[in-house]
Amino acid sequence: MEHDATITLMTSNDENQVNQEIITILHEILASTEKEADVITYEDDNTQDPETSKKPTYKLITAICRGGGIGVNGDLPWGRIKEDMAFFSRMTRDVSDPGKRTAVVMGRKTWESIPSQFKPLKERDNLILTTATDNTQINQIHQPNQLNQTILDVPIYAFQTVAQLKKWCEETGYETVWVIGGESLYNDFLNDSACVISSVYITYIDAPFCCDRYFPRAFPYNNNMTLCYTHTNAQDELWNWNTTQFPGILSWNWNWFIQQSCGHHISSIGTPLYFLHYKRFIVV
Repeated sequence: MEHDATITLMTSNDENQVNQEIITILHEILASTEKEADVITYEDDNTQDPETSKKPTYKLITAICRGGGIGVNGDLPWGRIKEDMAFFSRMTRDVSDPGKRTAVVMGRKTWESIPSQFKPLKERDNLILTTATDNTQINQIHQPNQLNQTILDVPIYAFQTVAQLKKWCEETGYETVWVIGGESLYNDFLNDSACVISSVYITYIDAPFCCDRYFPRAFPYNNNMTLCYTHTNAQDELWNWNTTQFPGILSWNWNWFIQQSCGHHISSIGTPLYFLHYKRFIVV
């Protein structure tokens, strides 16, 4: 069936060139979908209707190496890369409204993996998902319905479910909520049928490392809307990206297209480094 579709891109002028390059991709998606589709909406983080303007924007940020690894033995496989640390800090603190705050969401193991000298993450509310109920297990984390705990003037809260956390974020009125890991939390958010993530920021470290925790498997497509890789059970095959051209679209339960690729850098540990930004679009 042919679709007479309107493509609406809610974006700023400086993104027009990128948007024009993906319009053909979006039309091909419409042509291949089996359901009626009237609009493809590009989700812009700063364009919201009045009914949803008070809701926070949810974003995800991660660093991965070849093979999709994100952690080993409760730590970063590559140690501390100062360029990535600076990028993470700047992105997760930044607000457009000085009267608002941001929050970082993490699992208990991620919280415990943060070096003591950097914990809690400053100038951001620290929100931790944990199934622990014993205060000795949750390592100085309080439930939000108890007295707010602060360390170095940083609020720290614990939640036992994602639903509780989302309710708290909406009531608190954060400008942006950043999902920062680990593996199970990334899976929970990216594969949720009611996904709230609008942007995925990936620091790609173009080198192999020994890992025991991995970023969720995705279906990467090139700019001709064909799969970039044959899908097998091998994690290495999926995330060994060709860094001359990153996948145009990543698909989990929803689809994200590449919005920006910030060049090629040699990191402080000598590995090539790429900063990638994928934004979600919806076929409705």
